[in-house]
Amino acid sequence: RGRSGQGDSSGPGNRIENSSRQDLRNGSFEDFPTSVRAGHPQRRDYDCSKPAQSPKVSQVGSLPTRVVLEGMDDILHSEEFGTRGMPPLICLHGLLGSSRNWRSVAKDLASDFRVWALDLPNHGDSLHREDASVKAMAMDLLHWLDHQKLGSVNLCGHSLGGKVAMRFACDHPKRIQKLVIADIAPRDYPPEHHVPTLEALLSLDLDSLNSRKEAEEALASQVPNWAFRQFLLTNLTERDGCFHWKANLSALRASIDGLSSNPLQAEETFEGLTLFVRGGKSGYLRTEHLPQVGKHFPNSKVEVLPEAGHDLHVEDRPGFIRVVREFLALV
Repeated sequence: RGRSGQGDSSGPGNRIENSSRQDLRNGSFEDFPTSVRAGHPQRRDYDCSKPAQSPKVSQVGSLPTRVVLEGMDDILHSEEFGTRGMPPLICLHGLLGSSRNWRSVAKDLASDFRVWALDLPNHGDSLHREDASVKAMAMDLLHWLDHQKLGSVNLCGHSLGGKVAMRFACDHPKRIQKLVIADIAPRDYPPEHHVPTLEALLSLDLDSLNSRKEAEEALASQVPNWAFRQFLLTNLTERDGCFHWKANLSALRASIDGLSSNPLQAEETFEGLTLFVRGGKSGYLRTEHLPQVGKHFPNSKVEVLPEAGHDLHVEDRPGFIRVVREFLALV
């Protein structure tokens, strides 16, 4: 997950023209087949342990939400919005984010969809594993879908979540009804963009902390942007007086080269209907990247939110919801 205007080193932050839509081609879908169940990764160990919780029903805002908690060790944590019988929509967050990043969008879309916001592996309350590759994350998504007995779904991913969504769509095209990719392209990005952030978090001496305020103060010199610092600190949690990171920072740091790379091989394509949404003030997905988008996703179109940056679903939530709702409503 990066801040607006820091998508790559070749002109990040360049403003994109205000054209609201670019159609690349139309397409259709096939019925989904029975899939192979994914593997069973290992569970993380906490420094400050408590008995594992069992799955339960909880509330997020005023909407019913089923949260998959720690009692299901190999199943991704998820929050659910909406009611049974509505079209399924799965949302995936970016690097160092979590399912909570999608709550506002999910609440707005819950009138038309049954929405699940997931914690990716090595993030939030989901499992920790050494293999932090995009491919492994896509396999865990497959396992989650099988566990939920969901066949084909609408899949939406932002940033790293968009890479996982691209990888999953190419690996399991018949499990996808429609695909939404938010402000990321099928291309290589410079890994050094995320390295200082990860190393700043890893350098924090958690054993010496007495409060979250001390953690914020310790990070201030390396992460001077207050809003970004607050976002990062959503990964810090306390249990029985011990602070620890929810995200598996060491695995993410070790895998950052792969996570920054194009998740697709040159010849791979997804033929289903796909929407790319980009922020006009972001450098992650720009005009020069569109030929690559069309190569891998020939039945795709692009929508631009001119006043949004990389976190477009936060910075222009009404615009994002509008273009996504319109796209998913298309027959």
